[in-house]
Amino acid sequence: MREIDQQLLGTLEADALDGTTRDKLFDLIMRRLDLQQANKAALDGLFRDLSRSPADALCVADRLGRSMGLMLEMAGISTSGLRGFLRTQSLVGLYMHVLRTWLKDDSEDAAKTMALLDKRLDQTERLLGLLKRRDRDK
Repeated sequence: MREIDQQLLGTLEADALDGTTRDKLFDLIMRRLDLQQANKAALDGLFRDLSRSPADALCVADRLGRSMGLMLEMAGISTSGLRGFLRTQSLVGLYMHVLRTWLKDDSEDAAKTMALLDKRLDQTERLLGLLKRRDRDK
C-alpha cells in the first residue's frame, strides 16, 4: 500500500487535481484503482484470505486507514480530530465497498466501478453534511 501511495503522489506531479473536493477524491480513488490494475488478481486473493485471518485483516485495515487519510489530505480534506477520524473511517468503508465491485469489473472503462463510487461519494457527502448540521445545532 505504501508503494501505491507513493505512485499516487507521483501522478499528481504530472497531472494535478482540479475541480471540487469531491471531484478530487473521485479522481484519487480511480487513480489508485488504476495503479493497482496489474495486481487485481492478487488483491482478490488477499481479500478472500483476510476473511480467514483476523490478525492480518487488522494489520491491513490499519495501513489502509493511513492510505485513505493520505488521500483525504491530498483532496484537501482535514483528517485531524474526531471529524477527521470519522472521515477517514468513512472513506475506508467506501473504498472497501467500491473495491469489491472493481475486483469483479472487467470492463475497459470501469463503468460499474465509477457509477458505484459516484453514488457512494454522494451518500457519504450527505451523511457528513448531516453530521455538520447537527454540530451547528448543538
